[in-house]
Amino acid sequence: MFGWVKKNNEEEKFQKVFNKIGKCFYNEEYDKALEEVKNALKIYPDRYELWTGKGEIESALGNYNQAIDDYSRTIELNNTNVLVYNNRGFTYNELKNYDKAIDDYSKAIELDNNYAQAYNNRGIVYFELQNYNKAIEDYSKVIELDNNDAVAYHNRGLAYYKQKDYDRAINDFNRAIVLDNNFKDAYNNRGNVYVDLQNYDKAIGDFSRAIELNNNYKEAYGNRGNAYCELKNYERAIEDFNRAIELDNNYALAYLGLARVYDELKLYDKAILDCNKAIELDKNFKEAYVGLSITYTNLNQPEKAEEYLQKAKELGYEPEEE
Repeated sequence: MFGWVKKNNEEEKFQKVFNKIGKCFYNEEYDKALEEVKNALKIYPDRYELWTGKGEIESALGNYNQAIDDYSRTIELNNTNVLVYNNRGFTYNELKNYDKAIDDYSKAIELDNNYAQAYNNRGIVYFELQNYNKAIEDYSKVIELDNNDAVAYHNRGLAYYKQKDYDRAINDFNRAIVLDNNFKDAYNNRGNVYVDLQNYDKAIGDFSRAIELNNNYKEAYGNRGNAYCELKNYERAIEDFNRAIELDNNYALAYLGLARVYDELKLYDKAILDCNKAIELDKNFKEAYVGLSITYTNLNQPEKAEEYLQKAKELGYEPEEE
């Protein structure tokens, strides 16, 4: 939204004020930018650019409801501003108000059917709603508009992965990596596909590349730990899960990974301890209850095993049919 421009003499004074706000915003001096924009609105209360800018600042500060009010005021003043519908849609998404987010992205697309960012953002919402077909449609439109958009290929690959369409997922992650060979998430998520395909060596290669690109990437450490566990390389698995926890000691998935390793090693007390830690961090973590059920089964304590299995089912766990 913000930019350094001069249109004509009448606008010069306004642009000077606006550019000052923009400079604060781009320097991430959000509190100062907010003070400046509030002062400017006292002088120019009907300039939609200021309301849009204020919305962006409030959003950057995490004040999403106020940002929505500001974007709505912009739309009252100028209801054909594509950027504002996109921004308000993003803010609704942050608040998990997905229906309104979709409405705003759709309005932006109605105003400009070549607006790639709105298609991508609407695709993200559909993905959150597990409507993977619609997400794929939107990501495909982004790719149609720009076939060098690495993020769109990655996002579409992730949707294909959720549908277990592994060939298409790998193709899209491959394309994303060709376009950006430092795209850590593409390596990490391609690794997840390889795990599902039980190609653990390739998976480990991808997770390792993701870690090489960012050695604080906790998800990649956790994922590589799972792959090592599948290969029964428990020592390496424990190292990776511990590294993930070192990076984030509230990372419930890593504690569950450790519990799984300890269960395999018949260190059942440690397995129970880590499952309970995962549950302490996430009371609705159904897989951790399943983990406890497995461990108590191995300890020949069927009543406790059944208790935890039932808890997992209450949370939505569906055992695979044998």
